[in-house]
Amino acid sequence: MFTGIVTAIGTIAAVLVEGLPLLASLVSAAIPAAAERQLGEAVLASLDEQPFAPSRLPGAKQQRVRHLVEKIEATAPQGRRLRLELRDSPAIGANALCLPGGILVVTDALVRLASEEELLAVLAHEAGHAHHRHPLQMMVRGHALALATRLIGGHNN
Repeated sequence: MFTGIVTAIGTIAAVLVEGLPLLASLVSAAIPAAAERQLGEAVLASLDEQPFAPSRLPGAKQQRVRHLVEKIEATAPQGRRLRLELRDSPAIGANALCLPGGILVVTDALVRLASEEELLAVLAHEAGHAHHRHPLQMMVRGHALALATRLIGGHNN
């Protein structure tokens, strides 16, 4: 019995560590870019309800960040466009994140805190997530994990 339990735990761990990321990568690759952008738009709309508010940065600071995104796009592989969204969010503080469809969200606090070089590094990091479709893959993983949990747990709702 002990061997069976260890084998079951090992199998579950292998599926979670190796199988789930592979599945997410394959499923994400099959999702059209237009559908991914729509998903990103929906996520942004949800975040705009809370915890995000419109940016309070002066126009010159906003333009500075847009220029950095343009620098990154100029060196990125063709076909993946980035879209910068500046938001104010005291709850999140100085942060940046990438949503599906290449939507980069940068908080006012990060823009105020970071130097131009630091901001460029953060934006490049987030652009890498967009290029590899990591936000979409994370969503697929989350849904697959939720489904697996329901199937294993025997819950229908």
